[in-house]
Amino acid sequence: MKSSISCLPLALAALFALSPVCQAQAAPNTVPQAPPPASRPAPTDPYTALGPEVKILGYSIRPPKDYTPIPGQIPTGTVRSFGWQGAIHQDGAVTTFVVGLLRPSTTEKNPAREFMTGVFQGLSDTLTNSAMSPSQPGTVGGMPAQRATWTGTRVSRHSRLTMQGFIYVVQDGSIFISIIGADSVPSFTTTFPTLNSAALSLHR
Repeated sequence: MKSSISCLPLALAALFALSPVCQAQAAPNTVPQAPPPASRPAPTDPYTALGPEVKILGYSIRPPKDYTPIPGQIPTGTVRSFGWQGAIHQDGAVTTFVVGLLRPSTTEKNPAREFMTGVFQGLSDTLTNSAMSPSQPGTVGGMPAQRATWTGTRVSRHSRLTMQGFIYVVQDGSIFISIIGADSVPSFTTTFPTLNSAALSLHR
């Protein structure tokens, strides 16, 4: 029998794909290489760029200020996914912030690693040439967490954009929470501090 983690790629791929991509012609990008280790936030205070707290099934998080909810939140099995998006860039890409919650029924010895793999698989379903860095341990809101960065090419009928982002996997007992920040290159360099601060704002 498949574990409930197998529902995750479908849910995240569906929600991530709801974020619009360029409708105008964009120049092809080179094939992305494996992403570098996660960078540190800028020295300025990025928390001022966050909006009010939003309640998500017993947790609170502050999405970036002025981001709008992505319509069509996806409940798939035991997965609940919520997303927000920023303004459309000149290249047609949209900064995306997605949170997913799952209480897996699995006998895996390392469900956190399986969860991270499932999150990346969900992203890979919307990208080509995707690659993910090794995960780094830490904490978010006092809960153990892992973070990895990724790159990939998002192709539509009218565009070919190199995307970059991060994945947090936060474990709260039997509940796993994924947080994804994504943007096109090179915009991600500018939006990363705010997206990362939004991810770190998660708490019970």
